[in-house]
Amino acid sequence: MEPSPWHQDTMLSAQMSGLTLDAPMTPNPSNRFRYTRFESYLAIIRAHLGEAHELLEFTDVPSDAFDLLSSHDDRPKLAVKLSYNYVSRTLSVKLHGPAHLLITGLFNEMVNRQAELTWGINDVLCCASPLTVLGNNGAWYAKEPDTCGLFWTGPAMQLALRIVVVVGGVQCAGRLAEDARVWLETSGSTVEMVVTVDVSRCQEVLRVDVWERALGAGAVAVRAQYVEILRGDGAGADPEVRGWKRNTGPNGSEVQMNGNSDLVWTDGLFLDLARVTGAPVGEPDRGVHLHKGVLQEFGARFWRLLGEPLGDCEMN
Repeated sequence: MEPSPWHQDTMLSAQMSGLTLDAPMTPNPSNRFRYTRFESYLAIIRAHLGEAHELLEFTDVPSDAFDLLSSHDDRPKLAVKLSYNYVSRTLSVKLHGPAHLLITGLFNEMVNRQAELTWGINDVLCCASPLTVLGNNGAWYAKEPDTCGLFWTGPAMQLALRIVVVVGGVQCAGRLAEDARVWLETSGSTVEMVVTVDVSRCQEVLRVDVWERALGAGAVAVRAQYVEILRGDGAGADPEVRGWKRNTGPNGSEVQMNGNSDLVWTDGLFLDLARVTGAPVGEPDRGVHLHKGVLQEFGARFWRLLGEPLGDCEMN
């Protein structure tokens, strides 16, 4: 793959090789509310459904109140995802808009189709969003993924949550990174891979990060791969795909990023299922390859189904 002028942009390379948190990691104060009672909480959520606000935050939520909020029959289950911090007693409520629902469904379909074509495996990702409590010595977080991968693992062949997909739009990159780290680094978590999909405010760019738990002692989240899919310029134009991945072995003809031997340019993604399922080291490469053509189709279908961007706005 020949380097393009984009590959020579040293400023962008610096941003890509290290996560840049250029936006606040907490919701706008206008989207933050103090929890008082269930009826008021439900009214606030219903009032914001369908609006541009993607993330609402409720403070001073007792743990017993969260148990009620997460299980109540009146909860708008299909319209929101919950994330609760037991220490700060803060509840984040993510609202689902059209772009969010489209990305989640199309990403599931793309991964499962490629897994079936390559390995004959069905349902690598499922549409389930199980409420998962994280923390060994007492609960720290309770979170719901947008979609996930459940696998039978270990000698006892127990079903465990191993892949989590988190989709964000108004959420900044820092918030998505924070989500990935919570899933991977919190004690007791069984998650080995987190995929975050960031939809730009203008919905012109899809940014996909693959986070993995670093090998070795300790639970440390590592940003292992990144691609951005840019909407084609003009009717019928294919989306552009560009990105990088960590160089963990011989890279053959791949182009290194400005001499950085740790990162190489790529226009695809690889979801390592052997790593996710805990297969012994040395087993044959087993995973899902999302090459450039597959990612282009994913982006093209998203923009075709979504329709035109929502008004004039700046790229984030």
